[in-house]
Amino acid sequence: MIKFFRKIRRKLIDAENLKKYLIYGIGEIILVVLGILIALQINNWNTKQIDKNTERGYIEDIKKDLSQDTSFFNSNFYSLVDRKTSALRKVKNHLTKAPSKLDTFDFLNEVGLAGLFGKRELVLNNSTYAELLSTGNFRVISDKELRKKIINYYNLCDIMLSTIRQQRTTYSDFVNSIRAFNPKEPRRIEEVDQLLAIRTIKMRNDEFLRLLNQELTFAYNLEVLTERIKDAAIELVEYIDKK
Repeated sequence: MIKFFRKIRRKLIDAENLKKYLIYGIGEIILVVLGILIALQINNWNTKQIDKNTERGYIEDIKKDLSQDTSFFNSNFYSLVDRKTSALRKVKNHLTKAPSKLDTFDFLNEVGLAGLFGKRELVLNNSTYAELLSTGNFRVISDKELRKKIINYYNLCDIMLSTIRQQRTTYSDFVNSIRAFNPKEPRRIEEVDQLLAIRTIKMRNDEFLRLLNQELTFAYNLEVLTERIKDAAIELVEYIDKK
């Protein structure tokens, strides 16, 4: 093709036809420009296709992360929170009201169960969101409202989890200080530990009751705050599905 145009140009120059040569030159320039523009359009189209595929991948991964979080809460999390709250109430009633039917062993087991989530850190799956931030790929999420909702959701998670951390009490530290805890045998309490634990609780009854109330408040808020996270996750998934 290039040789063909060169032959034409050479013939025009040899024939000393300047006007036709100029027209030909302009035409050649236009063809080159058009070729560049077409190449740029193809490149832009390819880039947009890549961005669309990347966007779909990220949105699917965000949905998976949200589904894992809601599954975690729905599986046994809330039943454990209920068990924790129930144990705290039983222990408090045992100490403040007429003696219940709880024997020493059962009472101390309830004391231990009441410490659920006292040390455990709640961690949500935010790997996709973290990647979007670190790589600067948030730009490929074309829906501005969706970008806003994703950011708002993870900001809410940070606030809720930070609030949970701040509301943790020293209840678990107190319980671990009055009896040894063996994770391999969580329900086993040595007889000597039973006697020492009961004696310590009686001697420090006011302090223990204060910790019970603080831990109850923590348990109530734990349920409320995590439900806000779960509801927000469900709402975000529903918004994505509508798109």
